[in-house]
Amino acid sequence: RGSEGNISLNNVDGLSYDLTRDILFAIHRRNDGSTNATVRPDLLFAINPQTGALIPNQFGSGIDYVVVPAVLGVNGRLLGDVDDISFHPATGQLYGLLNTNGEGARLVTIDVNTGGIDMGEAIRYPDPYPQNPALAGQIIDDIEGLSFFNTGRLFASTGTNGPDPVDLNSLFEINIGAGTGVLVGPFPNQPPGTAPRDYEGLACLTAEAAIVLDKFTN
Repeated sequence: RGSEGNISLNNVDGLSYDLTRDILFAIHRRNDGSTNATVRPDLLFAINPQTGALIPNQFGSGIDYVVVPAVLGVNGRLLGDVDDISFHPATGQLYGLLNTNGEGARLVTIDVNTGGIDMGEAIRYPDPYPQNPALAGQIIDDIEGLSFFNTGRLFASTGTNGPDPVDLNSLFEINIGAGTGVLVGPFPNQPPGTAPRDYEGLACLTAEAAIVLDKFTN
């Protein structure tokens, strides 16, 4: 139930745990077109992590989901696919990665109460990029997975469907301030004769946390 009517939320394409609320937030994929006229923005909803069930009325009485608006990419194309979401471990802010059919990549922040977004940066290779100068400043296509390490570092995985083969099936680290992505490395090659893998999700283990107390007498 929501502004788009009664919708069966059965196509989860992004998932992240909200530590502050002890619930999961998820993205329901709706986009089924490749032009601006046919892009249908995705939906944000909440899941009970103990049961896997939808949490009703999460966004108000009778409101089980909210719309995450599509945004313009750098080429003027609407980006309506929220391919993954991840909560920042320190601020609790929800980040999302938008593209359309694997093309383009824009990092945005999402309001977990309304679904509204603040426009972020298009994810590009740095410029200059000594690691591969030919890619400097180019957009990284088909980012499918997004996950924060508990130190605040953001990682992303690419799938197999983007228009630029050099971007695909790889792990990147994303600078959330600059909107740049640096290649960590490609995923392992597939055995000969098998279909290429499509890394759709990503999750980071946490580093050990500790408090160190120095005691002294003046």
